[in-house]
Amino acid sequence: MKKTPWLVAFSALLFFGVVVLYALEIGWIHRTLHGSQLVQYGALAGLIAGAPLGAVAAWRAKYAADRPPFFFAVLFGCLMVGPLAGSLSNRLPAADQAITDTIVEVHLEEAFYSTRFGLIKGAKATPSGYRAFFYYKDQLTKVQVAEPLFPGKRRGDEAVLPLKTGFWGFEFVPKREP
Repeated sequence: MKKTPWLVAFSALLFFGVVVLYALEIGWIHRTLHGSQLVQYGALAGLIAGAPLGAVAAWRAKYAADRPPFFFAVLFGCLMVGPLAGSLSNRLPAADQAITDTIVEVHLEEAFYSTRFGLIKGAKATPSGYRAFFYYKDQLTKVQVAEPLFPGKRRGDEAVLPLKTGFWGFEFVPKREP
């Protein structure tokens, strides 16, 4: 019995599993303070892990012509999975951690509207989410959330922002529990 159909099926399931996990995790990346830096560190970690793994995969290739594609496929795969692994490993170990209420200075909170096919004529537009800009540790910071964080606050007002510190030290705004 050939291994190829099982390998193809497993690879396809793995690929779609990673896509689904990214779709679920992107909202948490937007809720993370300095989330772009977390993504960059995750990509760098994936690149660093992918180089030796790709070298091993290339070394084990049967034919010399297969070595570069194996190396770059493993390297690219690790590079793509790195940010997802970084965000998940930052957030999940902090699940049972207590929420810290932090005082921040509100700069701006704006609703944004995003629709795939445009608005239906005559329908009232509802916000897809909110971008909150605030000063935290004397630095302007942005998070994107589904609900307003600072209702009724104006520029320069102080507000309480619930935060959790993740495993890698990146803080994120937890979702409100109903």
